[in-house]
Amino acid sequence: MMKMKTPEFAMLTTIPLAIALALSNGCAADAASATRTAATAEATPAVVSDAALRERAIALLEKASESDVPQRRANAIEGLSPIGERAKPYVRAGVVDDNPGVKSIAMLVAGRSGLGELAPFIRPSLKESSPFVRISAIYALAATKQDVDRTPLADLLLTDPNPALRAHAAFVLGELGDDSALPLLKQAAREGIARASVNAYQAMQLQIAEAMVALGDESGLQAVRAALFQSRPEGLELTALAAQILGRVDDEASAGNLIYLTAYEEQGRLMPPEVRLAAARALAQMGRREGWFVADEYLQHEDPLVRALVAHVYGETRGGDELRKLQTLLEDESEDVRIAAASGILQRLEKRLGERAPGNVD
Repeated sequence: MMKMKTPEFAMLTTIPLAIALALSNGCAADAASATRTAATAEATPAVVSDAALRERAIALLEKASESDVPQRRANAIEGLSPIGERAKPYVRAGVVDDNPGVKSIAMLVAGRSGLGELAPFIRPSLKESSPFVRISAIYALAATKQDVDRTPLADLLLTDPNPALRAHAAFVLGELGDDSALPLLKQAAREGIARASVNAYQAMQLQIAEAMVALGDESGLQAVRAALFQSRPEGLELTALAAQILGRVDDEASAGNLIYLTAYEEQGRLMPPEVRLAAARALAQMGRREGWFVADEYLQHEDPLVRALVAHVYGETRGGDELRKLQTLLEDESEDVRIAAASGILQRLEKRLGERAPGNVD
Protein backbone atom coordinates (compact mmCIF):
# COMPACT_ATOMS: atom_id res chain seq x y z
CA MET A 1 0.00 0.00 0.00
CA MET A 2 1.40 3.39 -0.99
CA LYS A 3 1.67 5.83 1.91
CA MET A 4 2.79 9.41 2.16
CA LYS A 5 5.27 10.21 4.84
CA THR A 6 5.18 13.33 6.96
CA PRO A 7 6.58 16.27 5.01
CA GLU A 8 8.91 18.68 6.73
CA PHE A 9 7.35 21.61 4.90
CA ALA A 10 3.82 21.23 6.30
CA MET A 11 4.00 24.66 7.87
CA LEU A 12 1.91 27.81 7.84
CA THR A 13 2.92 28.85 4.35
CA THR A 14 -0.39 28.95 2.49
CA ILE A 15 -4.08 29.30 2.97
CA PRO A 16 -5.90 26.98 3.12
CA LEU A 17 -3.86 24.44 5.10
CA ALA A 18 -6.00 21.35 4.60
CA ILE A 19 -3.56 19.50 2.33
CA ALA A 20 -0.62 20.22 4.61
CA LEU A 21 -2.61 18.97 7.57
CA ALA A 22 -3.61 15.77 5.86
CA LEU A 23 -0.09 15.10 4.65
CA SER A 24 1.38 15.70 8.08
CA ASN A 25 -0.75 12.91 9.48
CA GLY A 26 -0.19 10.48 6.61
CA CYS A 27 -2.93 8.52 4.85
CA ALA A 28 -3.23 5.21 3.09
CA ALA A 29 -3.97 5.31 -0.60
CA ASP A 30 -5.95 2.15 -1.16
CA ALA A 31 -9.42 3.49 -1.92
CA ALA A 32 -10.84 -0.02 -2.14
CA SER A 33 -10.38 -0.57 1.58
CA ALA A 34 -11.21 2.98 2.60
CA THR A 35 -14.86 2.67 3.52
CA ARG A 36 -16.37 4.04 6.69
CA THR A 37 -19.21 2.34 8.50
CA ALA A 38 -20.58 5.40 10.30
CA ALA A 39 -24.31 5.66 9.80
CA THR A 40 -24.08 9.42 9.38
CA ALA A 41 -22.17 8.96 6.13
CA GLU A 42 -25.20 7.33 4.55
CA ALA A 43 -27.74 9.91 5.72
CA THR A 44 -29.48 12.11 3.19
CA PRO A 45 -30.05 15.58 4.67
CA ALA A 46 -33.36 17.37 4.45
CA VAL A 47 -33.38 20.02 1.74
CA VAL A 48 -32.98 23.51 3.21
CA SER A 49 -32.69 26.93 1.61
CA ASP A 50 -29.31 28.35 0.73
CA ALA A 51 -29.85 31.11 3.29
CA ALA A 52 -30.56 28.61 6.07
CA LEU A 53 -27.59 26.48 5.07
CA ARG A 54 -25.36 29.55 5.06
CA GLU A 55 -26.45 30.53 8.57
CA ARG A 56 -25.89 27.01 9.82
CA ALA A 57 -22.38 26.96 8.38
CA ILE A 58 -21.58 30.35 9.92
CA ALA A 59 -22.85 29.25 13.34
CA LEU A 60 -20.74 26.09 13.19
CA LEU A 61 -17.59 28.03 12.31
CA GLU A 62 -18.24 30.70 14.93
CA LYS A 63 -18.43 28.00 17.58
CA ALA A 64 -15.35 26.22 16.22
CA SER A 65 -13.35 29.46 16.38
CA GLU A 66 -13.50 29.05 20.17
CA SER A 67 -12.35 25.40 20.14
CA ASP A 68 -9.73 24.17 22.58
CA VAL A 69 -7.85 22.77 19.56
CA PRO A 70 -5.69 25.48 17.92
CA GLN A 71 -5.88 24.01 14.42
CA ARG A 72 -9.66 24.04 14.56
CA ARG A 73 -9.67 27.67 15.64
CA ALA A 74 -7.38 28.54 12.73
CA ASN A 75 -9.45 26.62 10.18
CA ALA A 76 -12.67 28.16 11.47
CA ILE A 77 -11.32 31.70 11.22
CA GLU A 78 -10.13 31.02 7.70
CA GLY A 79 -13.47 29.45 6.84
CA LEU A 80 -15.31 32.58 7.97
CA SER A 81 -13.25 34.87 5.74
CA PRO A 82 -15.75 34.92 2.82
CA ILE A 83 -18.35 36.73 4.95
CA GLY A 84 -16.22 39.87 5.34
CA GLU A 85 -17.19 42.29 8.11
CA ARG A 86 -19.28 39.71 9.89
CA ALA A 87 -16.13 37.65 10.45
CA LYS A 88 -14.22 40.56 11.98
CA PRO A 89 -14.84 39.72 15.69
CA TYR A 90 -13.47 36.23 15.15
CA VAL A 91 -10.48 37.44 13.15
CA ARG A 92 -9.80 39.99 15.89
CA ALA A 93 -9.82 37.24 18.50
CA GLY A 94 -7.47 35.22 16.31
CA VAL A 95 -4.82 37.91 15.90
CA VAL A 96 -4.35 37.99 19.68
CA ASP A 97 -4.62 34.21 20.16
CA ASP A 98 -2.01 32.57 22.38
CA ASN A 99 -1.17 30.03 19.68
CA PRO A 100 1.32 31.25 17.03
CA GLY A 101 -0.32 29.21 14.28
CA VAL A 102 -3.78 30.61 14.95
CA LYS A 103 -2.38 34.11 15.22
CA SER A 104 -0.48 33.75 11.94
CA ILE A 105 -3.52 32.49 10.02
CA ALA A 106 -5.80 35.16 11.49
CA MET A 107 -3.42 37.90 10.42
CA LEU A 108 -3.24 36.49 6.90
CA VAL A 109 -7.04 36.53 6.82
CA ALA A 110 -7.08 40.10 8.15
CA GLY A 111 -4.75 41.20 5.37
CA ARG A 112 -6.70 39.47 2.62
CA SER A 113 -10.00 40.81 3.96
CA GLY A 114 -8.73 44.39 4.22
CA LEU A 115 -9.40 44.65 7.95
CA GLY A 116 -7.12 47.63 8.56
CA GLU A 117 -9.00 48.55 11.73
CA LEU A 118 -7.36 45.54 13.38
CA ALA A 119 -3.91 47.11 12.97
CA PRO A 120 -3.62 48.09 16.68
CA PHE A 121 -4.11 44.45 17.62
CA ILE A 122 -1.70 43.19 14.95
CA ARG A 123 1.20 45.61 15.37
CA PRO A 124 2.48 44.13 18.68
CA SER A 125 3.09 40.86 16.82
CA LEU A 126 5.94 42.52 14.92
CA LYS A 127 7.98 41.75 18.05
CA GLU A 128 6.78 38.16 18.48
CA SER A 129 9.39 35.47 19.02
CA SER A 130 7.89 33.37 16.21
CA PRO A 131 9.20 34.51 12.82
CA PHE A 132 6.10 33.01 11.17
CA VAL A 133 3.95 35.38 13.22
CA ARG A 134 6.20 38.35 12.45
CA ILE A 135 5.97 37.64 8.71
CA SER A 136 2.18 37.40 8.89
CA ALA A 137 1.99 40.63 10.89
CA ILE A 138 4.05 42.47 8.27
CA TYR A 139 1.76 41.12 5.58
CA ALA A 140 -1.45 42.10 7.38
CA LEU A 141 -0.24 45.64 7.98
CA ALA A 142 1.19 46.12 4.48
CA ALA A 143 -1.88 44.62 2.80
CA THR A 144 -4.14 47.05 4.65
CA LYS A 145 -1.99 50.07 3.74
CA GLN A 146 -0.51 50.55 7.21
CA ASP A 147 2.98 51.89 7.80
CA VAL A 148 5.33 48.94 8.31
CA ASP A 149 8.94 48.04 7.58
CA ARG A 150 9.06 45.18 5.06
CA THR A 151 12.84 44.73 5.26
CA PRO A 152 12.63 41.70 7.59
CA LEU A 153 10.87 39.77 4.80
CA ALA A 154 13.96 40.04 2.62
CA ASP A 155 16.28 39.09 5.46
CA LEU A 156 14.29 35.98 6.34
CA LEU A 157 13.82 34.99 2.70
CA LEU A 158 17.56 35.03 2.01
CA THR A 159 19.18 34.02 5.28
CA ASP A 160 16.92 31.91 7.48
CA PRO A 161 18.03 28.25 7.77
CA ASN A 162 14.42 27.01 7.78
CA PRO A 163 13.15 26.48 4.21
CA ALA A 164 9.53 26.54 5.40
CA LEU A 165 10.09 30.00 6.84
CA ARG A 166 11.65 31.20 3.61
CA ALA A 167 8.65 29.80 1.75
CA HIS A 168 6.29 31.71 4.03
CA ALA A 169 8.17 34.94 3.35
CA ALA A 170 7.97 34.25 -0.39
CA PHE A 171 4.24 33.58 -0.13
CA VAL A 172 3.67 36.90 1.60
CA LEU A 173 5.68 38.79 -1.01
CA GLY A 174 3.57 37.22 -3.73
CA GLU A 175 0.35 38.07 -1.90
CA LEU A 176 1.36 41.71 -1.51
CA GLY A 177 1.51 42.05 -5.29
CA ASP A 178 4.54 44.33 -5.50
CA ASP A 179 6.56 43.19 -8.51
CA SER A 180 9.63 45.04 -7.24
CA ALA A 181 10.12 41.91 -5.09
CA LEU A 182 10.83 39.76 -8.18
CA PRO A 183 14.63 40.22 -8.14
CA LEU A 184 14.64 39.23 -4.48
CA LEU A 185 12.59 36.10 -5.17
CA LYS A 186 14.87 35.14 -8.06
CA GLN A 187 17.88 35.50 -5.81
CA ALA A 188 16.19 33.37 -3.14
CA ALA A 189 15.49 30.67 -5.72
CA ARG A 190 19.23 30.43 -6.43
CA GLU A 191 20.28 30.22 -2.79
CA GLY A 192 21.09 26.87 -1.25
CA ILE A 193 20.33 25.95 2.36
CA ALA A 194 22.82 23.85 4.26
CA ARG A 195 21.34 20.75 5.92
CA ALA A 196 17.87 21.26 4.46
CA SER A 197 16.20 18.04 3.36
CA VAL A 198 15.61 17.52 -0.34
CA ASN A 199 11.84 17.66 0.04
CA ALA A 200 11.83 20.77 2.22
CA TYR A 201 14.15 22.61 -0.15
CA GLN A 202 12.20 21.61 -3.25
CA ALA A 203 8.93 22.63 -1.60
CA MET A 204 10.42 26.04 -0.91
CA GLN A 205 11.46 26.31 -4.56
CA LEU A 206 7.92 25.53 -5.68
CA GLN A 207 6.45 28.15 -3.37
CA ILE A 208 8.94 30.75 -4.54
CA ALA A 209 7.87 29.95 -8.11
CA GLU A 210 4.23 30.47 -7.08
CA ALA A 211 5.06 33.87 -5.60
CA MET A 212 6.83 34.84 -8.81
CA VAL A 213 3.79 33.83 -10.88
CA ALA A 214 1.63 35.97 -8.60
CA LEU A 215 3.88 38.91 -9.48
CA GLY A 216 3.72 38.25 -13.22
CA ASP A 217 6.84 36.14 -13.82
CA GLU A 218 5.98 32.64 -15.05
CA SER A 219 9.57 31.51 -15.60
CA GLY A 220 9.33 29.00 -12.75
CA LEU A 221 5.98 27.57 -13.77
CA GLN A 222 7.44 24.73 -15.81
CA ALA A 223 9.29 23.48 -12.73
CA VAL A 224 6.00 23.37 -10.83
CA ARG A 225 4.38 21.40 -13.65
CA ALA A 226 7.30 18.98 -13.69
CA ALA A 227 6.96 18.46 -9.92
CA LEU A 228 3.65 16.69 -10.52
CA PHE A 229 5.67 13.62 -11.47
CA GLN A 230 8.14 12.41 -8.86
CA SER A 231 10.61 9.57 -9.28
CA ARG A 232 10.74 8.86 -5.54
CA PRO A 233 7.80 7.67 -3.40
CA GLU A 234 8.84 10.15 -0.72
CA GLY A 235 8.33 12.92 -3.26
CA LEU A 236 4.56 12.45 -3.42
CA GLU A 237 3.95 15.30 -1.00
CA LEU A 238 5.68 17.52 -3.56
CA THR A 239 3.23 16.23 -6.17
CA ALA A 240 0.33 17.31 -3.96
CA LEU A 241 1.92 20.70 -3.32
CA ALA A 242 2.55 21.26 -7.03
CA ALA A 243 -1.09 20.44 -7.77
CA GLN A 244 -2.24 22.94 -5.16
CA ILE A 245 -0.06 25.64 -6.65
CA LEU A 246 -1.19 24.99 -10.22
CA GLY A 247 -4.79 25.26 -9.10
CA ARG A 248 -4.20 28.50 -7.24
CA VAL A 249 -2.45 30.13 -10.19
CA ASP A 250 -5.11 28.82 -12.62
CA ASP A 251 -2.60 27.07 -14.89
CA GLU A 252 -4.88 25.63 -17.56
CA ALA A 253 -1.87 24.20 -19.39
CA SER A 254 -1.45 21.64 -16.59
CA ALA A 255 -5.08 20.45 -16.66
CA GLY A 256 -4.29 17.37 -18.74
CA ASN A 257 -1.60 16.22 -16.32
CA LEU A 258 -3.87 16.86 -13.35
CA ILE A 259 -6.62 14.77 -14.93
CA TYR A 260 -4.03 12.05 -15.52
CA LEU A 261 -3.06 12.09 -11.82
CA THR A 262 -6.65 11.53 -10.72
CA ALA A 263 -6.74 8.21 -12.58
CA TYR A 264 -3.08 7.10 -12.74
CA GLU A 265 -2.34 3.63 -11.40
CA GLU A 266 1.03 2.13 -10.53
CA GLN A 267 1.16 -1.63 -10.07
CA GLY A 268 -2.61 -1.71 -9.80
CA ARG A 269 -2.83 1.00 -7.14
CA LEU A 270 -4.06 4.56 -7.48
CA MET A 271 -2.14 7.57 -6.25
CA PRO A 272 -2.66 8.39 -2.54
CA PRO A 273 -5.92 10.20 -1.79
CA GLU A 274 -4.06 13.41 -0.90
CA VAL A 275 -2.55 13.54 -4.38
CA ARG A 276 -5.74 12.66 -6.23
CA LEU A 277 -7.80 15.13 -4.20
CA ALA A 278 -5.21 17.87 -4.64
CA ALA A 279 -5.40 17.33 -8.40
CA ALA A 280 -9.21 17.28 -8.29
CA ARG A 281 -9.31 20.51 -6.32
CA ALA A 282 -6.88 22.18 -8.70
CA LEU A 283 -9.12 21.24 -11.62
CA ALA A 284 -12.13 22.64 -9.78
CA GLN A 285 -10.28 25.90 -9.14
CA MET A 286 -9.80 26.15 -12.89
CA GLY A 287 -13.55 25.84 -13.35
CA ARG A 288 -13.37 22.25 -14.58
CA ARG A 289 -15.42 19.29 -13.36
CA GLU A 290 -13.18 16.41 -14.43
CA GLY A 291 -12.12 15.69 -10.85
CA TRP A 292 -15.45 15.62 -9.03
CA PHE A 293 -15.63 11.82 -9.09
CA VAL A 294 -12.46 11.60 -6.99
CA ALA A 295 -14.14 13.43 -4.13
CA ASP A 296 -17.12 11.09 -4.38
CA GLU A 297 -14.80 8.08 -4.09
CA TYR A 298 -13.44 9.32 -0.76
CA LEU A 299 -16.68 10.70 0.69
CA GLN A 300 -16.79 7.78 3.15
CA HIS A 301 -13.05 7.37 3.68
CA GLU A 302 -12.07 6.15 7.13
CA ASP A 303 -9.62 9.02 7.69
CA PRO A 304 -11.38 12.27 8.68
CA LEU A 305 -8.60 14.39 7.23
CA VAL A 306 -9.20 12.81 3.83
CA ARG A 307 -12.92 13.54 4.18
CA ALA A 308 -11.99 17.14 5.01
CA LEU A 309 -10.07 17.30 1.74
CA VAL A 310 -13.19 15.99 0.01
CA ALA A 311 -15.12 18.93 1.45
CA HIS A 312 -12.57 21.35 0.04
CA VAL A 313 -12.96 19.82 -3.43
CA TYR A 314 -16.73 20.18 -3.21
CA GLY A 315 -16.30 23.77 -2.06
CA GLU A 316 -14.43 24.62 -5.26
CA THR A 317 -16.49 22.57 -7.75
CA ARG A 318 -19.06 24.44 -9.82
CA GLY A 319 -22.46 23.03 -10.69
CA GLY A 320 -23.73 19.60 -9.75
CA ASP A 321 -25.03 18.69 -6.30
CA GLU A 322 -21.82 19.36 -4.36
CA LEU A 323 -23.60 21.81 -2.05
CA ARG A 324 -25.91 19.04 -0.83
CA LYS A 325 -22.94 16.74 -0.35
CA LEU A 326 -21.37 19.43 1.81
CA GLN A 327 -24.60 19.58 3.78
CA THR A 328 -24.24 15.84 4.40
CA LEU A 329 -20.69 16.38 5.64
CA LEU A 330 -22.00 18.89 8.19
CA GLU A 331 -23.29 15.79 10.01
CA ASP A 332 -19.91 14.02 9.95
CA GLU A 333 -18.69 12.42 13.17
CA SER A 334 -15.45 14.43 12.93
CA GLU A 335 -15.39 18.10 13.91
CA ASP A 336 -12.54 18.69 11.48
CA VAL A 337 -14.71 17.46 8.61
CA ARG A 338 -17.65 19.57 9.77
CA ILE A 339 -15.43 22.66 9.81
CA ALA A 340 -14.17 21.90 6.30
CA ALA A 341 -17.74 21.34 5.09
CA ALA A 342 -18.97 24.61 6.59
CA SER A 343 -16.04 26.43 5.00
CA GLY A 344 -16.85 24.86 1.64
CA ILE A 345 -20.50 25.87 1.93
CA LEU A 346 -19.62 29.51 2.58
CA GLN A 347 -17.12 29.50 -0.25
CA ARG A 348 -19.69 28.10 -2.68
CA LEU A 349 -22.52 30.37 -1.61
CA GLU A 350 -20.47 33.58 -1.48
CA LYS A 351 -19.03 32.78 -4.91
CA ARG A 352 -22.53 32.18 -6.22
CA LEU A 353 -23.64 35.58 -4.88
CA GLY A 354 -20.67 37.19 -6.62
CA GLU A 355 -21.52 35.53 -9.91
CA ARG A 356 -25.09 36.80 -9.66
CA ALA A 357 -24.04 40.38 -8.94
CA PRO A 358 -24.94 42.98 -11.62
CA GLY A 359 -22.38 43.05 -14.41
CA ASN A 360 -21.20 39.49 -13.84
CA VAL A 361 -21.85 36.67 -16.27
CA ASP A 362 -22.55 33.17 -14.91
